Amino acid sequence: MLEKDDYNAQKVPYEPVAHQLSNRLLLEQEKLIEDDARRLFPKEVRLDKRERIVHPYQFIVANTGPDIDKLTAGKVIYLKLLSEGGDRIKVTVLKSRKMAPNGKRYVLLEADEPIAGHSGKDWGIYASNTSPQAIGTIHDVPARGGGDSNSGGGKDHSGNTNFYGVNLLVALRPGQTPAPASEINQAGRVAAFETDAELGTATIAVLDSGIRFTQTTSRPARPSDVGWDFVSNTTSDGDPFPGDDHLGLHGTKICTIIKHAAPGVGILPVKVSNQNGSLNLYDALCGLEYARTHGAKVVNASWSFAATGDNDPATDYPLLLQAIRDLEESGVVVVAAAGNKSQYSVPSGELAKDGAPKIYPACYSGIQCNVLTVTTVIRAADGKFEAFENYSPRFVDTGALANAGQLGQFSIPGFRGSYEGSSFAAPYVAAKLARLLGSAGLLSKRALLHRLNQFHRTSNLAYAIRDGGSYVVV
Repeated sequence: MLEKDDYNAQKVPYEPVAHQLSNRLLLEQEKLIEDDARRLFPKEVRLDKRERIVHPYQFIVANTGPDIDKLTAGKVIYLKLLSEGGDRIKVTVLKSRKMAPNGKRYVLLEADEPIAGHSGKDWGIYASNTSPQAIGTIHDVPARGGGDSNSGGGKDHSGNTNFYGVNLLVALRPGQTPAPASEINQAGRVAAFETDAELGTATIAVLDSGIRFTQTTSRPARPSDVGWDFVSNTTSDGDPFPGDDHLGLHGTKICTIIKHAAPGVGILPVKVSNQNGSLNLYDALCGLEYARTHGAKVVNASWSFAATGDNDPATDYPLLLQAIRDLEESGVVVVAAAGNKSQYSVPSGELAKDGAPKIYPACYSGIQCNVLTVTTVIRAADGKFEAFENYSPRFVDTGALANAGQLGQFSIPGFRGSYEGSSFAAPYVAAKLARLLGSAGLLSKRALLHRLNQFHRTSNLAYAIRDGGSYVVV
């Protein structure tokens, strides 16, 4: 993010929202907003016992096979807990997406009453309120050992309620109007949809707020053959033009870093977050599956879903974990931002310590070999290297050395000023990994880290980063 003085000097129309990963404080702030148009999340959301932001009326199911393919958008079905009595719940299929013929179908259901809070229980799917036979069963993933029993398709589906997460969460300043190009001073150096959304030998899928159009008055006449907007409601499937409407052009900044750090690598822009930087689990899952089935070798994930408590990471967001595992089976590496200290109500910055939440996909690095979690590294006044943003000797794999002085900030070509945040550290590592994977193929996490160009190790960072405190010079 910009320094506070830079916000006023550049008159950008947005400001960061505090406590992005302290979900309880975040939703308390939301209650004070009377105008629905200015809300960061749907007004129906609430916190569950793990302080995840959940939409209690929405449920996601995912699988392959002819049974789930019948759940098309607009279809009305009924759900009933198989382990309990009671009436059937009327459910409408809001969205039904299949990103490739050989891919999973993800279905978003919305009920007439809350259906959250039934983790580990099985739901029967009925064609009508009077149907005596269930036409399918939804197995919640924690009750089925991570979803493996459902991998074969057929009548069984795995599912979760729909959760909400964030990347760089921002809001319009009072009295301001959107002007997302206000920070650009060299438009020719900024990544743009028309010229940079092209497949390369090793593609990086940037799951974020999209990528900028250079044509500001209209979209290009030619639909893109790569990239997708899962946030748009143009159709139930989204929109083929992943334009970046984030107030701070968050996705475009990520793409620009990659463009300059690895000029020969193709960018696959996948829009999963909106203009304020919030995203829901359903769109994130669709974006990950799109990346998997459209040639990505690396996914840049500068966003997070948070959960508190001493829980097994496999049970916090089971469908998200299963999507990460699907990517692993396809040889795709996920580079995740570790998050920022300023986002926490507990400012120490150590993930999952002293009340700080776990965030995902960053904390999947502890159980997944295809997840690399990145923080920002700075060289302090005493010459020692230290983590500037979130850290963890358990979850953080490496860091990117900030290139804009000692303030933990990164300069981004074509943009004014400099920007802090592990969001902008991650794409430097993603770019280097993509170039490495283009020539080396699939490697172990340790091998990937140790073959990164200009990979450095220092004992000063051992407290913050696994494997001896290693970082990358950008």
